[in-house]
This record gives sequence, C-alpha cells and structure tokens, in this order.
Amino acid sequence: MSTQYYHIHVSPVFGILAENVKNLRNEKGLTQRQLGFNAGISSAIISGIENATGNPTILTVSLLAEALDVSANELLLDCKMRHQ
Repeated sequence: MSTQYYHIHVSPVFGILAENVKNLRNEKGLTQRQLGFNAGISSAIISGIENATGNPTILTVSLLAEALDVSANELLLDCKMRHQ
C-alpha cells in the first residue's frame, strides 16, 4: 500500500482570519471555549478557524465578529492594514 499526499490550497483569507481571530481572542483573555460560548458556536469550529483548516460561513464570521466586538471586515483584513 502506498501513501498518497494531497496538496491543499488554503486561501490567504483563511490565514488572515485565523491570525485575527486568535490575536483578538488572546487580547481579550478568552479561551477558544469561552469565545465559542459567547459566539454560540463550538470550540472545535474556533480551533479550525484559528488553524486555517476550517471553512467558516458568513454567519460564523459575523457571530465571531460580534463576540469579539469588531466588524466582520476587521476579521478579514490583513492585520498589517488594521493597524494603519
């Protein structure tokens, strides 16, 4: 039996979202579980987003933005651009 390797292309937006969610969550001193509770979504979904392996819906991004007290746009903007 041979091992198969797959190349998975991850959109840069998922990386930006992952970094922003993790940074904002840490800035607010929240665990993934606490953020998930506040947003009404599972901590497993938060983990997937922060690892850029999840494929969140627009509703999920909106719920996260609300729980983190930022706009959905801010979650999707490159963090370098957020600080300008």
